[in-house]
Amino acid sequence: MSTTSGTDSSNSYGSDASSEYVSDSYSSSAASASGDNFPPDGKPHRSPLLGPDDELITRPAQYPDVETTHDAFMTSVAARPDAPFLGSRKLISPGRAPAAAASSGTGTGSSSGSSSSSSSGSEQAEAADEGEAAEFGPFEWKSYGEVAELVRHFGSALVKIKMGKVLGLYMDNCEEWVIAQLAANAMGKAVGGMYDTLGEEALRYCIDMAEMSVVVASGKNLPRILAVAEDTPTLKYVVYPNGSVDKKAARAAKKTAKARGIKLYSFDEMYALGAKGKVHKFASQRKLNASTLNTLCFTSGTTGLPKAVKLTHGNLVANLAGGMASGLKLERFGEVHLSYLPLPHVFERLIQLGVTVTGGAIGFFTGDVRNLLADVKELRPTIFPAVPRVLNRIYSKVMGDVEATGGTKAMLFRRAYKTKLKNMRKGGCCCCCRGCCKKPNNTHMVWDRLVFKKTKAALGGRVKIMVTGSAPLSSDVMEFLRIAFACTVLEGYGQTECTAAATLTDAKDFTVGHVGFPVPCGEIALASVPDMGYYPDDVEVPRKARKAGNIKVGGEICLRGPHVMSGYYKNAEKTAETIDSEGWLHTGDIGMWLPDGQLKIIDRKKALFKLSQGEYVAPDKCEGVLALSPLVAQVFVHGDSLQPRVVAVVVPDADAAAAWAEENADKLRKGKGKGKGKGKGKGKGKDKASLYSSPDFRKAILASMVAEGRAAGQDGHPKLRGFEIPINVYLHPREFGDDELTTPTQKLKRSVAAEFFADEIEAMYEEGAILDK
Repeated sequence: MSTTSGTDSSNSYGSDASSEYVSDSYSSSAASASGDNFPPDGKPHRSPLLGPDDELITRPAQYPDVETTHDAFMTSVAARPDAPFLGSRKLISPGRAPAAAASSGTGTGSSSGSSSSSSSGSEQAEAADEGEAAEFGPFEWKSYGEVAELVRHFGSALVKIKMGKVLGLYMDNCEEWVIAQLAANAMGKAVGGMYDTLGEEALRYCIDMAEMSVVVASGKNLPRILAVAEDTPTLKYVVYPNGSVDKKAARAAKKTAKARGIKLYSFDEMYALGAKGKVHKFASQRKLNASTLNTLCFTSGTTGLPKAVKLTHGNLVANLAGGMASGLKLERFGEVHLSYLPLPHVFERLIQLGVTVTGGAIGFFTGDVRNLLADVKELRPTIFPAVPRVLNRIYSKVMGDVEATGGTKAMLFRRAYKTKLKNMRKGGCCCCCRGCCKKPNNTHMVWDRLVFKKTKAALGGRVKIMVTGSAPLSSDVMEFLRIAFACTVLEGYGQTECTAAATLTDAKDFTVGHVGFPVPCGEIALASVPDMGYYPDDVEVPRKARKAGNIKVGGEICLRGPHVMSGYYKNAEKTAETIDSEGWLHTGDIGMWLPDGQLKIIDRKKALFKLSQGEYVAPDKCEGVLALSPLVAQVFVHGDSLQPRVVAVVVPDADAAAAWAEENADKLRKGKGKGKGKGKGKGKGKDKASLYSSPDFRKAILASMVAEGRAAGQDGHPKLRGFEIPINVYLHPREFGDDELTTPTQKLKRSVAAEFFADEIEAMYEEGAILDK
């Protein structure tokens, strides 16, 4: 089994670094449960930052008095109340929605206009070719002191209306989301962020389970909230942001709410209520400490109703401390962040917590997917978190443009790229031509200014840190980002159940093919998975397994520490299935340790399918490689036990498809565009339908994906094995999210997608391998 071994990165950690970090005592029994999982048999691994006798850290070294997220906010309020904190752009003139959006369905997973699930928005921004973007003014800011006053009044209003234990948040990313969250937490209450793509059944379920009496909802979500009000007996109040509905709509909504026993308030009305009479103080330390419930994270999941992950203030602060001690180096009062990833997801919440405790500024995405790059250029963020699909699109766009440009510019780009790639892998000169730098690095005085300046400018020009997680990022894309943006690029691994990060790459380690070291707030151990033949390298393999053969190094990744959830809210059965008797969280992912101590993700216990020849395929891995094709925007790989090979459903990249059609116009005119598969929907017109059904275009896309799969990886072997490469493709005219085939965090709902594309999959297997014809 091949592995990727990196250069020694231990020098990037000080040998006595552990003495810098503050730690509270932590007991694994606090997160333990009894279930079918057995504790891992592999040896626990910790961060190189920790000495053998050090405890896991629970608080940031720079802020030892920060125990709760409320403390994090008040630290910056006290230090510099006039510093800008929350910023938004006012609408100057409305745009025109794309024709496709106007004609799309209105199922529970779709919404017209903007959406807080803006990870999907960022990925579609470049492909939007219809309609007109809205025009917005500059960012206007509220200071830490101003926000603190609003938080006090909103929190006091929550106390006066006798809010329950959990405040529901059901809206886009905006200032009011953060103000409501800070207010609830300051009063010792928790928040429950609900994706605004939730259907009525899931929305009703979340409100009932958490017994929410107050929900804050955006104007566009008011109809859905009021529609479920009659079936949610605990719901008494709904609050909406000022300006999210006009006066006429607000009056109509209040009339509907009153008829259903609901009181409807605007934020201004809540502020006025809180300021009137007695203004309640923030919760005392007795009611607000590390063990206080901070948030319920409703996992989007790929099947069934959401589970609610219980995260305490201590979970969030400990995970932030682990990230800041590792590679997430945030400057005091120097960070600027664009909030566009959905706030119900803990990844965005943790980034915002880091920016808040350091006194940074948070600007909010306008919600118009066609305006995202304009938001970025206007704000010029210093930290840029992104999911892999966003970064894959940036990679494909830049590399595709280079190939299309050709000539001297392409030659210079390749030379610059080759030089910086060598410097990253082996060390090399970053400032002249004499090769005086021995350590690996990703900056170059000449090439960064001459070649990569334009690429950096696309994200505002001052990004210092890029952070990615939630899905695997290919090695090629990771190296591209480090080269093109000449900044720190961190990749983390984790899940909502461990707050966010379980591992994080080291900023000075330029090796790829792994997800870094354990963060110092937790420990990781591998558990044998006999059914799949996986055993950790420090575990003795049973004699029976040795005789059977097919032994592989690795095991299920298990996590433990103060960042791990206490369990699922009101779901002891699922908690017991996930956390074992010794407090280890079983992730379902398979990993192995590299020689230098980094963790490499190699498999998944559940997301596998078996082909007719007995080979197992991990579709996530295949899709990550195939999506690197410049012609591909999204890809869904499918296979089953009756077939020897896989097939794929592809959403082509709109710009690349248009360019290919222009270059091959003669070929398209000769062809009739008769392809297999019935298709779903009308697409965007006859020209697009004709192109997507063209055998030549289908073959071009498949050939491009085959080339990516056969290309050599870091270990010198092809990235994919033959049976992992599709033999046929169906081209789908819309993003998967438009047909409710993805979760709000852009994870594919595989079972739903397989059913949705059942006819197309059958047709592809019936047609067979198209490149052989």
